[in-house]
Amino acid sequence: MKSQRPSQIIVVLALLLFCSVVIPAEGTLTILEVRKAEFETFPGADQVYVKGSERPIYIAAQAEFTNRDFSAVNAVGDLHGEPGLELILTETAAHRMEELSSRWIGKPLAIMVNGDVVLAPIVRDVLGERLIVQGRFTLKEAQDLAANVRR
Repeated sequence: MKSQRPSQIIVVLALLLFCSVVIPAEGTLTILEVRKAEFETFPGADQVYVKGSERPIYIAAQAEFTNRDFSAVNAVGDLHGEPGLELILTETAAHRMEELSSRWIGKPLAIMVNGDVVLAPIVRDVLGERLIVQGRFTLKEAQDLAANVRR
């Protein structure tokens, strides 16, 4: 794998108005998925809305990345105290993310937690092994989500 560059550690910021996460009961399995998405429909796509957005996105039926592709999931806080989830991909999955994101520049990727699209950032650069997903959850909720990811 290439050495890490600052552009490989991508911080995905989701404005509070544009996302929410349904927080499961403590001890409930957290299911993470990353799916290809488009702004126009395509065969097999599901139409979804990211909360706070009036524009639908269309997500692929199959996930590109799931729980088994993450070597670690951690609750984190940024410099401003905003809680989030740090998703660290396995080495194999990181290579797949680099390939996918290099072909997906200018298009959204849907980040899903427990079946809900929490954000769909547009890929602006090649992504690497780390993603930070921030949304409308507290640090405690992020800690509960991270603690309940099973690979």
